[in-house]
Amino acid sequence: NWSREGETDVVRGNALILNFPLQRHKGGNYMCTAYNKHGSNTQTTFFNVLYKPECGITQTEVSGKVVLICTATANPAEVDFTWKVKNENETIEDNVEKVGLQSFLTLETRVENVRTYLCYANNSVGSSIPCERDVTGNVGWWHRFENENLMILLAVIAGTILMVIIICIIIIIVCRRKRAADKSAKAGSL
Repeated sequence: NWSREGETDVVRGNALILNFPLQRHKGGNYMCTAYNKHGSNTQTTFFNVLYKPECGITQTEVSGKVVLICTATANPAEVDFTWKVKNENETIEDNVEKVGLQSFLTLETRVENVRTYLCYANNSVGSSIPCERDVTGNVGWWHRFENENLMILLAVIAGTILMVIIICIIIIIVCRRKRAADKSAKAGSL
């Protein structure tokens, strides 16, 4: 009888025939136990299921900079990473750091438009389907408003500036009239 470590019988009989690819979660130690009138004997074999990487990207911020983290699961675990911007041909090589099954891409703070970053994980079995992440970057405060709201904000700012200018002109006119009145009062008293 064949059994998988931690499970009961997988196959009854003396042969374990695999006519299909073994799923990755089915890898591990398999034991064959033979019985006869003299006792039993168990032999163990290990099935190492190899598969190409699968990845996912998360986003965090470190020291005010956006950092994308591409995390892969793969067997074998010796994985290389490639970063690209979607719809651009160039591979990103600057500001990339690899630690085990993770690759860290630190973005420049001057990124001002929405970009989609792609991460490819590759091992000896093959390359992953690219995982992707949209990043808005550090856009100017005015880009955060919709056109209508931006127009209202600009109108309020322009109105405030105009009011300040009008108040300053009124103060200047009042001060000049007061000064002129004070001069004529001094001239009349002499």
